[in-house]
Amino acid sequence: MAQSFKENILIDETPDRRVFSRIEFDGYCTINYNQNTYRAQLVDICLSGALVQASEIIAIKDGQNASISIVLVGTTTIDILASLVKREADLLHFRLENIDLESTGHLRRLLELNLGDAKLMERELHQLAQGSLRNN
Repeated sequence: MAQSFKENILIDETPDRRVFSRIEFDGYCTINYNQNTYRAQLVDICLSGALVQASEIIAIKDGQNASISIVLVGTTTIDILASLVKREADLLHFRLENIDLESTGHLRRLLELNLGDAKLMERELHQLAQGSLRNN
C-alpha cells in the first residue's frame, strides 16, 4: 500500500504546554493490544504521539498501552509503545511512551522532511527531552 505525505501541519498542545508539530500521514499501522493485532489507518503523527483511525473495535481503555507499528516504505517501520489518551468514535489518540533508537531515527527523518525546518525540529526534540527528564 502506498502512502503519501500531505503538506498540512497541525500543532499538538499537550497539557504541560509542550508544543509539537503534527504531520498528516496517509498510510497504515498495526496495533497490538491484548495479544490481538488490528490494522488501522494512521491519521497523523508527531514526536509525542499519533492519531489512528480504527475500522475494527479495539477494547483498549484510556491509559492502557499498545504496541503500534507504522509502515513507512517497504519493510521500514516506526515501532512505538503508546498509551491511549482518548477515543472519539473510531479515532484513537495515543501518547508515545517508548520508542527504540532506530524508530526514533525514522520518526525524526519523517518529521524533518515534512516540516522542512531543521531548527524547528531541533526545538521540538529539545522540548521532548526536557519533558522526559522532568518525568523521570
